[in-house]
Amino acid sequence: MHKYMQSYFRFKYFLAGIIALLMGLAMMLTTSFFDKERVAVSDFSDGWTVESTGETVMADLVNTTDYGCGTVTITKQLPENIQLYTGLCFISNNSAMRIFVNGTQIYGYDQPENFTGRGYGTAYHTINLRPEFAGQTVRIEFRSVFRNGKGGRIRMLSLEKPQEYRNRLAKGQLLPFNISVGVTLIGFILIFFRIIMPYKKSQPNLFYLGINAFTTGVWLAVDTGFLRLIMGAVIVSRVADYVCMHLWPLPLILFLYSMTKQRKALFRNLTLAFAAVDASFFVIMRYVFDIDMSSLTWAFAIYIMLMIVLMTVMLISDANYCRKHGVYRDRKLFNLGIVLLAACGLTDMLIYLSGVRSVTGRGSFSRLGFCVFFVLMAIEAINSWVSEQTNISRDRFINKMLRFAVSANDPEVRIRAIIESFGAEFGADRAYIYENRHDGTFHNTYEWFAEDAVRPDTVNVDDIPYVGLIDELSGVFKAEHRLIAENNEETRKLNKVLYDIIHGLRLKRLIVAPLELNGEIIGVFGVDNVPRDEAGEVAELIWLMSYFVTQLLLQRDEKRDLVRYSYVDSLTGARNRRAMGEFEQKNADVSPYGFIMCDINGLKRLNDIQGHDAGDMLIIDVAHSFIDVLGENNVFRLGGDEFAAYSLADSKEEFEAQVEHVRALIKAKGRSVSIGAVYVTDAAADRKDIKEEADSLMYKEKEEYYRGRNDRRR
Repeated sequence: MHKYMQSYFRFKYFLAGIIALLMGLAMMLTTSFFDKERVAVSDFSDGWTVESTGETVMADLVNTTDYGCGTVTITKQLPENIQLYTGLCFISNNSAMRIFVNGTQIYGYDQPENFTGRGYGTAYHTINLRPEFAGQTVRIEFRSVFRNGKGGRIRMLSLEKPQEYRNRLAKGQLLPFNISVGVTLIGFILIFFRIIMPYKKSQPNLFYLGINAFTTGVWLAVDTGFLRLIMGAVIVSRVADYVCMHLWPLPLILFLYSMTKQRKALFRNLTLAFAAVDASFFVIMRYVFDIDMSSLTWAFAIYIMLMIVLMTVMLISDANYCRKHGVYRDRKLFNLGIVLLAACGLTDMLIYLSGVRSVTGRGSFSRLGFCVFFVLMAIEAINSWVSEQTNISRDRFINKMLRFAVSANDPEVRIRAIIESFGAEFGADRAYIYENRHDGTFHNTYEWFAEDAVRPDTVNVDDIPYVGLIDELSGVFKAEHRLIAENNEETRKLNKVLYDIIHGLRLKRLIVAPLELNGEIIGVFGVDNVPRDEAGEVAELIWLMSYFVTQLLLQRDEKRDLVRYSYVDSLTGARNRRAMGEFEQKNADVSPYGFIMCDINGLKRLNDIQGHDAGDMLIIDVAHSFIDVLGENNVFRLGGDEFAAYSLADSKEEFEAQVEHVRALIKAKGRSVSIGAVYVTDAAADRKDIKEEADSLMYKEKEEYYRGRNDRRR
């Protein structure tokens, strides 16, 4: 490789390390910022009274260990004014609890034993407080889930809307979670490369590095608490935490072993032996002696120290071997990565042992260390692989695709970057992706043209058929994993539809590979008019890249779903309060319009008599009645039984007809609601006044419905 190319690669490696460092710092600063936001806006941790001692304390500092290892009871008076939908939100650590307001229990929480023992780690709680609780005394009774009564605590108490609480914590955890998922993705990529690419025993084994990156990524992702917060996966996270925590040192040291020139079998065997003893010891202690794994931190520390000593001795021995035999090894990146990883891991261990806790878990510095380490290790391993290949241009291209696959946060950006780079690298006229629309066609969702390419003006290729084209080529895809089709008689015999496309576009050739998921073709990735002498190489690479493209498409769909879920009520399909706020902001100057408030009649009584499943069906029926008339983008669920809706009807008569249509649909389903509807012709009218008017009309109607009943909620 020429000197200027080596300098170029060194600069990119340095830049990658700087990016990883900045991401880690941003992760820690972001978390700190959102926690400060909680303290400034909604903190409720201070001023609690411990019943057993009468002392006033900050709830975050109360630990069952400090109060006799039994049940700790703390009390505090709620504010004199509690807004609707306000909740008591907090985090618990290995605690079972009950919460009372003026002697009435409103919440209880406990977890069964799991694979690791009785501990569950961290759990997030949101408890709705009714306005009538204002000024009353809230009492929290909590105890440790461990037999010795130690380690139970609650922290970061706040009074705020549960959704805002989750959103705020999610914002603080999203960046470290995404970084952790990025580490996991790096693991997948490294494993995939190890499986499909030529491998020599003299090369570092990317499989072990990939397993280590995947395991570490899962561990760090679980450690952020994001899955516990968003999905409530407390036990799954606990088990994954301990399994990955004990598993990750094994593939790491095996990878380092594969990087050594000496390859002394003793070190590999000792690594496997230490890992086997560690796993056996913890399983025996847990299931034979019924000891909680969290009580065996000392044993895990010994295991890690043994692994570190073994790794150090192995690397020193290999350095002596290389020095003795005159073997040159450039390990600057490796040494830097190890030093950073060790320093970050040690910092987190000291923080954890000191008792300090963070909203994103105990791995903040380790997350940074692992990000830098895996970037550096991936760079070093790939560089070693590249240096042994004969085709420099192909290796450089693969390296570029790797960076595209893990660099940008947005999958859309990565997909477009990949197809553009692929097309430009091999001189193609066009690169594209078609995706299955599940309507009998595959649609052109991504496309890149070279600057001098002739774009089709007579043949429409926005959609291609499944029947007659994709289905008939599936046999070729299954056998060859890709297809090279020329504008010739052979292609016409293979598939008439494909030949007509090539001939109609006046192409010389096209190369396509299927994008497969669980054996199903979900799309195709292809390029047009690459030079003939590069067609074979491009065909191999396009098959290789099809896996990455498929994974990026899945990531894109998952991201779209996450965005959708943040605006849609999962039960009814109506939009939520957040979506309503954005709707109102977007349509602030629109007039005329109609506004509707709706409250379901009899929901509580139905829940009490027939159960909450029946209550859910009532809510769904009402929501769908509104959606059928006004559209899903204009209907919003505000609470358990309360809806709001907007209509952009051009006249009051049309609006009133819509309201009556909704009433008729609801009545036809045997349901009952109270509705308040207001038609607005002045865009300058205060929305707050409009809502209050609609709310007043709704409650007048509800009073008529419940007239003569003692409990309006029945």
